Amino acid sequence: MPTFLIIDDRREQLHFFADFLKKKFRNPIIFSALQGEEGFKIALREQPDLILLDAAMPEPNGIDILKRLKETPETKEIPVIVFSSVIDKNQGKFSTLLSGGDYFIASPEDIKELFPQIISLLRRRGVSFFLPEEEKSLEVSTVERLIEEEVRASLKREDALKDSLKTIHSSHEELKNQK
Repeated sequence: MPTFLIIDDRREQLHFFADFLKKKFRNPIIFSALQGEEGFKIALREQPDLILLDAAMPEPNGIDILKRLKETPETKEIPVIVFSSVIDKNQGKFSTLLSGGDYFIASPEDIKELFPQIISLLRRRGVSFFLPEEEKSLEVSTVERLIEEEVRASLKREDALKDSLKTIHSSHEELKNQK
C-alpha cells in the first residue's frame, strides 16, 4: 500500500491530488501539508513512498523544500514530483531536475502524465501496490487474450492431428486395397 505526501499551500489542490490518488490506488495512505516546513517535518517522520510538491508556495517555496529533502539523508531517496501552474514549464523542469526532483508537471495541463510517472517511480523504488482498476482491466484483457491465443493454437494442433489421422487412415486403406 503506497504512502504519499502532498505539499501545497492551496487546500483545493490538496483535495484534487488526494482524490486523484484515491481513484488510482486502492487504499493509499495520504499525508498532506499546507506549508513547506510542515511538509518537510511530515516527510522526515512518515517517510512516504512519494511526494507531490507545489513549486510555487510562499517561503519556503517548493524548490527550497525539494533541496532540503534531497540534502537530508532520511529523505534524499524519496521520489519527488514537483508541480506548478504558474511557473514556466521549461524553467520548472530545469529547476526540478537541478534540485534533485524526479519529475515536473505543469498542472493541470500535464496531469495525464502524472499517473504513469507515479507508477514508474513507485516500481523503481520497489513499492508494492494494488493496480488501479483500469490497469486491472488491461491486465485481465491481456490474460484473456493469451488464453484465447492458446486455445486457438490448441485447436490448430487438434486440427493438424485430425488431418494427420485422416492421412494415416487413407494410407492404411490404400495399403489394404493394394493387398
